[in-house]
Amino acid sequence: MSFEGLERLLVGSVPTACANLTNHLNLCFESDVHAKSFYEFLPKLCQILYGSKESRGWLHLPMSKAEEDPLFELIRPRGVLMRFLLSRYMDPAFIYEMVPDSLPRRTQTKLDPTQYLNLPPIYLTRVNLVKTAAPIGTQKTMTTITKVNLNFNMLEYFLFYFAYALTLDDDDVNFRGLRRTDPKLA
Repeated sequence: MSFEGLERLLVGSVPTACANLTNHLNLCFESDVHAKSFYEFLPKLCQILYGSKESRGWLHLPMSKAEEDPLFELIRPRGVLMRFLLSRYMDPAFIYEMVPDSLPRRTQTKLDPTQYLNLPPIYLTRVNLVKTAAPIGTQKTMTTITKVNLNFNMLEYFLFYFAYALTLDDDDVNFRGLRRTDPKLA
């Protein structure tokens, strides 16, 4: 199923969207094609679930018990989403590159090319050094700049987003988030 097809799974009520996602995730266990499409969709799903600086996520909205229960069933530790993420934990084909510019300022500091070697070993194994060329001043002279990126597998990405969403304030979202009248929640 394509990225757009996966987005269509989320149309309707939260319980309907969760049932659709559960059915799709069950297919992902059986097919690399479905797994690949879900890998491409996971960042969007995290944004829908947890929110971003641009919009609120489902978990930031008041919900009825009938809406909460299927959502919590989907994301619970032994739920189908976690089981799928764990099944692809060691798969090198499903890696997300986290660019420091998109991370909180304190994290960016720790990922500075002069500081990253001080990271705990668990993070060092996820570091990727990227060399890029950048112009110097107004001249056409180029210099090489090294940037440190983090590589997360699907589970790590999901857990990162889970923790990152806690740092979002209402002020960050500016009340532009999803509303109860949004078609995805109606």
